[in-house]
Amino acid sequence: MKAKNVMCEATGEINKNNSDIRQCGVSVDSTWQKRGHTSLNGCVFAISVDNGKVLDVEVMSKMRRICNLSSNRAHDSVKHIGSSGCMEIVGVYRMFERSEKIDRKSH
Repeated sequence: MKAKNVMCEATGEINKNNSDIRQCGVSVDSTWQKRGHTSLNGCVFAISVDNGKVLDVEVMSKMRRICNLSSNRAHDSVKHIGSSGCMEIVGVYRMFERSEKIDRKSH
């Protein structure tokens, strides 16, 4: 939860324009559990070019795990279906959609 709070604070530092919409440039980066386009896990980051802080993160996995605490029932841990090479694109898209929803809720 602390990471989420820090990202919310970083977003709050971004200036609003006259229409109360936050505008900033972002840089997107990603990393995977292992090299190449065969990794089952990865994450994508959106970083503000204005203040250099992480604004959002999308963690992605192609694996389904069995939860030890829920009597061997599988829970929905698969967050990406498709090639590992597409994880970054899908992650950026999800972060953009999430930022639009958050912006609408705040007004």
